[in-house]
Amino acid sequence: MSSLSELAPYLVILLCLVIASAFFSGTEVAMFSLRRADREHLARSERKADRWVLRLLARPQRLIATLLLGNEAVNVSVSAVLAGMAPMLYPGRDEISLALLTTMTALPILLLIGEITPKTVAIKNASAWARAVSRPLVVFGVLVTPIRSVVLLVADILMRPFGGSTRRGMLRDLSEQEFRNLVDAGSAEGEVDARERRLIHRVFEFGDKTVAQVMEPRDKIFALSYELPLPRLVAEVAARGFSRVPVYQKNLDKIRGVLHAKDLLGSAVRPAERKRLGELLHEPLYVPPRLPLARLFRIFKQRKIHLALVVDEYGKLVGLITMEDLLEELFGEIRDERELQKARALLPGRPTMSTGRVPMSSPGTAAVSALRTTGQMPVMSRTRATEESTRSSGSSGSLPALAREREGGP
Repeated sequence: MSSLSELAPYLVILLCLVIASAFFSGTEVAMFSLRRADREHLARSERKADRWVLRLLARPQRLIATLLLGNEAVNVSVSAVLAGMAPMLYPGRDEISLALLTTMTALPILLLIGEITPKTVAIKNASAWARAVSRPLVVFGVLVTPIRSVVLLVADILMRPFGGSTRRGMLRDLSEQEFRNLVDAGSAEGEVDARERRLIHRVFEFGDKTVAQVMEPRDKIFALSYELPLPRLVAEVAARGFSRVPVYQKNLDKIRGVLHAKDLLGSAVRPAERKRLGELLHEPLYVPPRLPLARLFRIFKQRKIHLALVVDEYGKLVGLITMEDLLEELFGEIRDERELQKARALLPGRPTMSTGRVPMSSPGTAAVSALRTTGQMPVMSRTRATEESTRSSGSSGSLPALAREREGGP
């Protein structure tokens, strides 16, 4: 075995290369494991190092190319140095034995000191590591710019026959399942809100669904006959509250058009401008059951319509679908004004009262409150409005009300 003085230069070079390997490995993990909150904190910071980190992350393809180039160059250099040391460490061995011994020596050094240890430390202290290495990494990136450009050019030429290009990004697109897993992981760590998570999953599910899975079936379609008189049409539309209604001739397979409630009511209240029913109808949109929801959504937006009739290959009406149905697939159930209206009641004396939270076990709560306030029992012909009796309380069960004080009257 050679003396220590002969091995000293090799050991110094090997130590520097292992430190460089740890630098590049840890930096790669630290830079790309910064969370959104960490990046927002860096953006608000006034430190120069934080600004350098953001500049590096602004060009991820260039950053990862720099890191990979440095890391691979260091690892190859480590193998070359160990190959030069092998004859001195193991004299008299053949070439195959020296190659095996070099590999067995390089592997644990690179794994333990150059990969596992720095990456473990970097992922636990990502922000601090990124700040510490930002300036040296920028300097290294400038120095290797010519080499990196040549490497990327060659890689671009090699990837072009396979439909890839480094100019469009070195990182491959995430699959749907991978993206969902990232969203779930972000939600578990508090980076993604629960509502955002549900919306993202619904967007993916929306792209997989067809009209047949969402449409209102034929037996539940509300439609009106073309033979109905105008007053009856107005009454039916007002009673059901739909803004758009299909109008058929004899049966549902013969749709004359789609009637808009605003057109019908406008014609009914302005006799001078009254039009025939046929003039009020809009041409219907027919779609097949297998049409993807995403494509139907684009059609609705392009044509600025909100209702489509679903027909099979024989032209038979099988269902109906609206823009509201599509939006509910994305955002959940949507309630309109009719569904949100509160019940109302009319009392003697013509006051209008909205029902409140009155326990069924305390039917005399309002009367007791009036007795305590006025000192006399309330009667049908005498009412008094007071601040206390009109205040709503969830625990006492008092009823919010508004009444006019007057004497007599019905």
